[in-house]
Amino acid sequence: MPYELETAIATAVSAAISGASVIIATWQLAIQRRHNQQGVTPRLAGEKESFQHSIFKWELVNRGVGPAVIKSFSFECEGARFDAPTTEAIEKQLSNHGYSDIVGSGDLSPGDFISPGEVFRLLEIPRENAAKVKNLLKNTKWTVTYKCIYGKEYTTELRV
Repeated sequence: MPYELETAIATAVSAAISGASVIIATWQLAIQRRHNQQGVTPRLAGEKESFQHSIFKWELVNRGVGPAVIKSFSFECEGARFDAPTTEAIEKQLSNHGYSDIVGSGDLSPGDFISPGEVFRLLEIPRENAAKVKNLLKNTKWTVTYKCIYGKEYTTELRV
């Protein structure tokens, strides 16, 4: 076999092996990225604790394995909607309906993080007021839009 033909075959085989290597490496990177994204997925859920220590608590908990980056947070009560509400706004809206002694959440703003396992209190009501507030809370909703560190967006709606 002439030298030029051997060189051409060797070059073609080398190019084919290199091309296959690039395709396999790209495929492996895509699989690894998908795996990494699943490994840091947050999952926000609501939890209610009825009358533990004479208090009714409604909390937002990150049950996922990665941090939740808050994109938006809203509170709706009796048709009124508050975007990025402060503790005072939540307490005022509930007190406008005749409910006092209610402790609202801390402030949750866009860009805040909720770490895995972290608990964020949405509402705390003394036991003696919980029964009368229960009907109002049926018309109350918290909506949280958040994303994982890779930017994938999720929304959780919480109702009593």
